[in-house]
Amino acid sequence: MFLTHRKDSLFYTCEDKDHPDFICVFSNRNFNYDLRAAESREESGAVIRARKALLEKFGLDLERAVFLQQVHGARIAFLHSPVFRRGGFAYTEGLEGTDAAITDLKNVPLCLLSADCLPVFFFSPRPKVIGIAHAGWKGTGSGIVSAVIEKMTTDFGCRPDEVKVGFGPGIRSCCYEVGVEFKKYFSAQSIVEKESRLFLDLAAENVRRLIAAGVKRINIFDAKICTACENNEFFSYRRGDGKNRMLTIVCRT
Repeated sequence: MFLTHRKDSLFYTCEDKDHPDFICVFSNRNFNYDLRAAESREESGAVIRARKALLEKFGLDLERAVFLQQVHGARIAFLHSPVFRRGGFAYTEGLEGTDAAITDLKNVPLCLLSADCLPVFFFSPRPKVIGIAHAGWKGTGSGIVSAVIEKMTTDFGCRPDEVKVGFGPGIRSCCYEVGVEFKKYFSAQSIVEKESRLFLDLAAENVRRLIAAGVKRINIFDAKICTACENNEFFSYRRGDGKNRMLTIVCRT
């Protein structure tokens, strides 16, 4: 079972005490750098230094980090051989058109940026495989989390009932107001009606899809952090944070 705890004022860690070689970190807004994906240029020196510093706290190397370009789709990348400089220094070097990644490699940090969309991380203890996914409403509606489980099973031989999954900070049903058209994409249980207004429960929808894919409910961990409610600590696009993002990192060492 994953455990979340605060390491310092800049980030949180999510750890599995039975598997200390698994690392998951997500930053908060006190990690006060503009961590947006720069779509047409290299990242600024301050952003690169910030990313390096955060990774180095855990003995990880930005040169080996893999960033997703994140286009709100359901494309998954599979990393079977070592990679270098994939998006940590420039957006254009990231995994093109990709919102999820899976690998069995050691010391290859998988990274995504978010500010309301749900960052989802995956860990299979045998074989040891990690994954990460960017689950906004489009990715969730496209079944990105169940697709990751399917690919972990078919490409790496993982067992869905052994895979552990966690949710980092994201907007929750208390704040994620949506239009009536969302009823076309999501189960009725995931649309919450309050005072004639509709709200989407992204976490609950992803839990349902994971369970349908074979993941045990006991193996699904939720940090239960709403980026909109806790906007004083986390960036929220809906609360006006523009291009500022939190950084989520998953790695096996």
